[in-house]
Amino acid sequence: MHIYEDSVGILYRAFHTTRESRKEIQPCVTPSGAVLSWDGRLDNCEELGRELKDVATTGATDLAMVAAAYEAWERNALPN
Repeated sequence: MHIYEDSVGILYRAFHTTRESRKEIQPCVTPSGAVLSWDGRLDNCEELGRELKDVATTGATDLAMVAAAYEAWERNALPN
């Protein structure tokens, strides 16, 4: 999948390492219109799921969890 807007483009080529990653469609466009691509591992899914109980569902992919966190907390979702 690819997204182009103005002079910025995002290309994504899947390299599936888990069964869950096969459910992901990237780049992801969130309900607010933010576009993100996730190439990482989320180690605190359970904790994050508890904090996002109204948004994230059991069995959600890492990408879905990161997208939900970004929607809820914007840049504070991924502190440095």
